[in-house]
Amino acid sequence: MRIARIEIDGAPRAAVVSPDGEIARLLAPEVTVPDLLAADPAQRERIAARAGDDVLLADARMLAPVQPPTVRDF
Repeated sequence: MRIARIEIDGAPRAAVVSPDGEIARLLAPEVTVPDLLAADPAQRERIAARAGDDVLLADARMLAPVQPPTVRDF
């Protein structure tokens, strides 16, 4: 499973990328990439099965896959 974070209507959304890499299926707004990474494989498949709208990746703005909660600079 390929996971992406994309910007849709000015807000970041987690998505599952199709095997050909052209389409992303949007996940529910409350699902985040860290949620998917923390889930066991069976839970991850169940979450992905409930994916909603399709978005062409060529039309989407790709974001960093994981956004750190804090950045520490020493």
